[in-house]
Amino acid sequence: MLFDHDVRAPAEWEQEYAGGDDEPARIRAWQREQLIRIGYDSTTARRIVRDAWACGESGDLVHRVFDLIGRGANHAQAARIA
Repeated sequence: MLFDHDVRAPAEWEQEYAGGDDEPARIRAWQREQLIRIGYDSTTARRIVRDAWACGESGDLVHRVFDLIGRGANHAQAARIA
């Protein structure tokens, strides 16, 4: 299944996204979580997000990866292209 529901308790989300007003950190954490949900390991997800932010192309990162996989790219190809 490509998408699944998050079954973590709210306290777990709060702990993961804790950081006060650091909106970019919360966005990066959310992006990593979404990439992990579609099958990337945590190290690869972290690298993809880090590289996208370093290049200034983080705005629609998750959507681009979803789209690439939906069009038939495997995970490795989507990571390289995104």
